[in-house]
This record gives sequence, structure tokens and C-alpha cells, in this order.
Amino acid sequence: MNEEIQHTDVVTSPEIGAIVEALAKAQLGYDKITRDAVNPYYKSKYTTLDEIIRATRPALANNGLVLLQFVTGDHNLVTVISRLAHTSGQWIESRMACKPSKPDIQQLGVIATYSKRYAMAAMLGVSADEDDDGNAAVFVSEEQLTHVKNLIDGHDDIRARLIKAFKALDKIPLAQYDDIVAVIKKNIADKEKNNG
Repeated sequence: MNEEIQHTDVVTSPEIGAIVEALAKAQLGYDKITRDAVNPYYKSKYTTLDEIIRATRPALANNGLVLLQFVTGDHNLVTVISRLAHTSGQWIESRMACKPSKPDIQQLGVIATYSKRYAMAAMLGVSADEDDDGNAAVFVSEEQLTHVKNLIDGHDDIRARLIKAFKALDKIPLAQYDDIVAVIKKNIADKEKNNG
């Protein structure tokens, strides 16, 4: 595609602690996301917008999160506004504007869908495109994996949730490591508080 990205912006509510915590918990509950479509031009697999919604919406809702997306603009520019909102009233919003290579309605629709998919994937911490062999993914290092294993030692329920989310502990995405460690520590602290 020959579209030109004009600008991107990210803004947030004054406080984001509650929404970040909720998103970190939601990420542990995402269903497996598959590359369910093939780009005939590049002969590569990718994940559709519908697949990302299917795999993430229940976990988001269970954690008080909703992702709202709006398309604005005119025949010269398509802007996608994505707002992740939390029941606390906190929110994170991104805007991405693209100039289409040709200003017809079909092209505008393609750009809108494409932009919504990438914005959603980025905001929710999922991958919309990966190599078929999985080499594009970057996972935690041995040191980080050892740290996670030490944290969850004796907490089989947390271990089971991590394995369900990522299929194996060594498949935790590097980009989500800090959020996941924070959620693990909070879950352990909450369990100890409730048992104490």
C-alpha cells in the first residue's frame, strides 16, 4: 500500500495506574490469536481485526476494559481514534492519520480497517503479523524466565494461568514481561493478604 502516515498521537487520562493494572491482568486472559487470513500479494499470513476482537474482548470485559474505535476524516485523510477505557474512568487514546494513495471509498475503507487493526494490536499488546515460523516474536531471556519461575514457585494457580495464556513459560513476550511480573507480584500479595 502506498498510503502515507501523516501523524500519530497518544494521550492519556491524568492517572493511568488502574487501567495499566487492568490491562496487564487482561493480557493474561487473552485467547490464542491466530493468523487467520492470507495476504495474496505478499503470500503471508496475518491476523484479522475480527480475530483480535474475538481473542481479546472477553478478557478485556472481565477486567473492566473496553476498546472504542472511531474513524473520522475526509477524502484526503483517514483518522482512526482508538480509546482504551476502564471502569475507573481512566483511559489511553491514540490517533493515527493516513493519507490514501487514491481518494475512493473502497480505499478509505481499507485504510480504516488496516489502521484499526494495527492500533488495536498495539494498544492491547498483541501481534497482528508474525512470520509463520514464529521467529519474529521476541520472548523473555533465560534470566527473566528464571525470575518468573522463582516468583510463581508454590503458586500453581498463577503458573497454570501463565501457561494457558502463553502455552509455555518461555513463550512470554518480552514486551509484556514487566507488566506480567507486576501482576504476578500483586496477585501473590493479594493472596497473602486474604490468607493472613
